[in-house]
Amino acid sequence: MCLGCTIPAVATRFRETCKEALGELDVTHSPRSLRQKLLPVLEEEEFTIGIFIIPPGGRVPLHNHPDMCVVSRVLYGEMDMISLDWDSKSFHGAERYFGGNAIVKSNRKLSAQQTQILIPTHKNMHEIRVSPDSQGVALLDILTPNYSEEDDRPCTYFELSTDQGRNNYGSQNVEMKSASGVSLFDHYEGDIVTLRAIPEPIY
Repeated sequence: MCLGCTIPAVATRFRETCKEALGELDVTHSPRSLRQKLLPVLEEEEFTIGIFIIPPGGRVPLHNHPDMCVVSRVLYGEMDMISLDWDSKSFHGAERYFGGNAIVKSNRKLSAQQTQILIPTHKNMHEIRVSPDSQGVALLDILTPNYSEEDDRPCTYFELSTDQGRNNYGSQNVEMKSASGVSLFDHYEGDIVTLRAIPEPIY
C-alpha cells in the first residue's frame, strides 16, 4: 500500500483518536482501572501508530522491545519514564527472555510535546508511571517493526529481582526486593539492577 496515498486518511484518524483520547482522560469520569489503553491510529505489517491512554495513578510495566525502534511523544499530561539496557559486560542473549543485569540509562519526567526514542541498543526497555494526582497521559507511539512471536520479537515483562545489584557510586551492594517496596524508580542513570522475567501483569 502506498503510504503517501493514506496520509489524509491517517491525519483524519489521528484527529479523531486525539479527541477520543482526551475524552478518555476527562477528569469528570472515573477511570475504569489503572491499566493503560491503546487507541490504534494506523496498523500496518511493518509498523504501528497508536495513542496510549494512561489514567491517573496508572503505569505501563517494565517491558522490552526486541530488535525494534519506538518513538514516543507525550501529547497530554506528564509522566515518569525509566529506561534500561542489558549490561553488556554480562550479556549472553538469553536475558531478553529470562532477565539478568541491566543498566539504567535514564530516569526522567516527560511532559506534553517531549519525545523519547528507543532503538535495539539504547533505552530498549522502559517503564512508565503517572502520578495519581495528575489528569493522566496521552502518549503517541510509533513502533517498528511490530511485536511478533513468529519473528522472535515477543514482548517480555520484567520486575526487580531479589538478587543484588550495585549503584554507580561504587561497589556497595543494594538489595532490591520487589516485595519490600523498593521501586525501580529509586534507581538512576548508571545504576545496575537485576531483573527477572514475569508473565504479563494483570491489574
